[in-house]
Amino acid sequence: MENGKQPAYPIIGEQGFVELNEEGLTKREAFAMAAMQGMVTTVHLPNCPSADILADMAVNQADELLKALEK
Repeated sequence: MENGKQPAYPIIGEQGFVELNEEGLTKREAFAMAAMQGMVTTVHLPNCPSADILADMAVNQADELLKALEK
C-alpha cells in the first residue's frame, strides 16, 4: 500500500501485529491537516489567502513530506 494511503493511526491487535484501520484519516490527510493548522495560525487576516488556496498549499506540503520520507 502506498505510504500516503496508509492509516495515520493503525490499530495494534491483541497479538501485537498492526492491523490496518480502514476508518479514519490516511497519513496524507493527517499531514495535510497539520500543515493547514500551522498555516491558519500564522496567517494575518489582511493577507490571508482564500480557503481553497490554503487547502491546496496544505495538500502540497503533505505530498512533499511523504516524498521526503520515501528517501
